[in-house]
Amino acid sequence: MVKHCLTTTLMGGALAGGRRNGRIEAWYRADFILLDQNYPVLLHRTGDAWLDGWVLTGGANAVAGVYNED
Repeated sequence: MVKHCLTTTLMGGALAGGRRNGRIEAWYRADFILLDQNYPVLLHRTGDAWLDGWVLTGGANAVAGVYNED
């Protein structure tokens, strides 16, 4: 559920802003969020459970870095 909501929100933002992102594909923007694998909420999580842990409880404290093309 979280993955679908986040993906839909990001795709809508890309369309509204006229940006080519939301895919890993040639000529699309590459923005990445690096999560801290040692953050307590993320420990022992795998797959989509990482995303759930970050969005629902981890917040900004679980972010180790942000990379974008700007």
